[in-house]
Amino acid sequence: MINKKLILFTSLIIGLNSNIVSAASDNSIQQALDAINSKDYAKAKSLLEKDSSNPVAQYNLGVMYENGEGVTQDLNKALECYKKAAKAGNASAQYNLAMMYAQGEGVPKDDAKALNYFTMAANQNMPEAQYNVGLFYLSGVGTKVDDTQAFNWFSKASQNGNEDASYNLALMYLDGEGVTADKAKAQELFQGLAEKGYAEAQYNLGIMYLEGSVGDKENPDEAAKWLEKASQANYSEAQYNLALLYVDGKGVKKDEKTAFNLMSKAANNNLVNAQYNLAMMYLNGLGTEKNKAEAKTWLEKASKSGDLKAKEELVKIML
Repeated sequence: MINKKLILFTSLIIGLNSNIVSAASDNSIQQALDAINSKDYAKAKSLLEKDSSNPVAQYNLGVMYENGEGVTQDLNKALECYKKAAKAGNASAQYNLAMMYAQGEGVPKDDAKALNYFTMAANQNMPEAQYNVGLFYLSGVGTKVDDTQAFNWFSKASQNGNEDASYNLALMYLDGEGVTADKAKAQELFQGLAEKGYAEAQYNLGIMYLEGSVGDKENPDEAAKWLEKASQANYSEAQYNLALLYVDGKGVKKDEKTAFNLMSKAANNNLVNAQYNLAMMYLNGLGTEKNKAEAKTWLEKASKSGDLKAKEELVKIML
């Protein structure tokens, strides 16, 4: 089935920016940026502190304090610098402030403030901020759930090249969340990402071909092609589904040994369905020699994750 798991804020939000913004034309700021790039932090700090009214200087000084680059790490000072720069309209400072409030780093966690600062940066066309604003609205973090707002912000981030936003847009088109369902548009977005090597998109594209969601007709050959690519990226759901295709000889030449190897990879990646199926392959000697002890091991692992079929099978082999 289609993997409808959205990319979550907690796992894929972009980390605090340690890259130094070099947009300033002022000579002293440029000298400071050059000093940072050459790791002469003492000189950089001195130059940045002299230009306390410049938001670019304040932003970069904040980065130094946050990361402990050339100074003792001090989140309070980083916060102070970021706030000055953010108030003056520096998008990178607004973004990093949002991150601090979102993660409770140096400040009490405050999702509403995080959303406010992300929105400030998003309105300055920063794609990472636009993406995160979309996630907040999608998940109801710091605000009420609003699929339409989420869709709009993902669209902006996607247009600005954010691949994670494009992926979430594809899922929204597929499910009709925040927009009229459009499988063709979802497929188009998945296709573009898949061709760039985005494993989750490769997997979902493969499943769409397998289920006949593309052109209203199943295409197991195309399904196998994209599942293979996602499998090579160690994407467990793709490994599992591709293994099933090899068992049935659907879209690929029937090959039980290859199926066993793929199922083993997925099972070792802690995919419960794969653990159960691997156990059954050991029990029945499918793609490998029969091995009741190995079957029991994998049934126990699947059972601990709540797989009812595994629990039932485990009872049978214990009799």
